[in-house]
Amino acid sequence: LTLPPGTGFSFHVVCDLPRLERLAPDLAENERWKTLLRAAFEHAFDWLGFGAKTAVGYGAMQHDHEAEARAEAERSAQLAAAAEAGRRQTLSAMQLQIDDFITAMQARKALLMGRKDKPNTQCHQQAQALVKAAQGDDWSAEDRRAAADAVEEWLPQVVAITAKDARKALKLGALRGDG
Repeated sequence: LTLPPGTGFSFHVVCDLPRLERLAPDLAENERWKTLLRAAFEHAFDWLGFGAKTAVGYGAMQHDHEAEARAEAERSAQLAAAAEAGRRQTLSAMQLQIDDFITAMQARKALLMGRKDKPNTQCHQQAQALVKAAQGDDWSAEDRRAAADAVEEWLPQVVAITAKDARKALKLGALRGDG
């Protein structure tokens, strides 16, 4: 097999971890096998080449560190997304509403870059909607407090309103059961 110059090539290595733990437990510990395998690949890239006729220039390759970094970032993002999906599966419907509110506020805060929305805009309306939902009979006292805490923490970060004004205007004390 001959590949034209500039052709991309990916190596995928799978480890039979239970077998490795049985045969060479020191290599399985702290994933040491990955470090050794990476060093072997680096040596092959730098000195040996891959396949036959490496002495006459066949099999010479360059390691694309940028592509490896992109692939690693993609794997990390996939793992984070899977972990987030797993976390959200453990939440009740009420907790999901609170989580969605917090996520929306975090996203808006990032977009605003230090600025704040005016009162009665979308974020303020989302806070009002959460407070109204939390007043429902199906919400526990703990979930109501969590909703009030989320609104009090996040609304002043994205809307030009103080925490005190938010507590008063949205009646967060009543939602918490304070009175």
